[in-house]
Amino acid sequence: MLIVSDNELLIREMTDSDDEYSLLLSWLNNPTVSAWYENTAGLTMDAIRSKYRPRIVGESHIQSAIIEWKNRPIGYLQYYEARKEMDYAYPEPILEEPNVWGIDMFIGESDLHGKGIGSATLSLMMRYLMKEKGAQKIIMDPDVRNERAVRAYEKAGFKKVKILKQWEQHGEEWSDAWLMVYEKP
Repeated sequence: MLIVSDNELLIREMTDSDDEYSLLLSWLNNPTVSAWYENTAGLTMDAIRSKYRPRIVGESHIQSAIIEWKNRPIGYLQYYEARKEMDYAYPEPILEEPNVWGIDMFIGESDLHGKGIGSATLSLMMRYLMKEKGAQKIIMDPDVRNERAVRAYEKAGFKKVKILKQWEQHGEEWSDAWLMVYEKP
C-alpha cells in the first residue's frame, strides 16, 4: 500500500513476501549499506524474516517501507514514534517527548548514491509524518563517520544537536552517532 509519493519517488509499505525479504537481505549485504546500517553481520533470510515480519504485519511499533524511484525498488525506510522505541543504548530526553518520530533509511542501490534521492525521500517522509501523524520533531541518528548521510539529512533540513556516545553497534564495535533533529516550522 502506498504511504506517500511525489513524481517518480514513492514510499510504500513493505510486503510480507520472500521477494521483499530477499531484496532487503541483498541491500543489507551491500558494503556501502552494511558499513553504516545496524549490526548486519551474518544476516540470513530467516534472520531478516524474523526481525522485519513483525514490523510488516503490524506487531511492532516500527513500520517498514520500501523506497521506489522510477518504479524500481531502491531502498528501505522505517519510521516510528520515538518514545515507543525501547532499544536505545541509553535514555535521551528528546526520545521521551510526545510527537517525536524517528526515521531510519538507506538507499540500497549503489548506482543511485549521491543523486539527491535520499534527501528527497526524507523531505517526502517528513511532510507525511507532520501531516498524517502529527509529528512536531523528527529525529535521525547517523554514525558520526557517515558524512554522506549527514550531508543528505542536513540538505533535508535536519540539524546536528549532539553526539550520542557509543550509540550503535557495528559488528563487535560500538560507535558514536549524531542526534539530528528536524523541527516543524
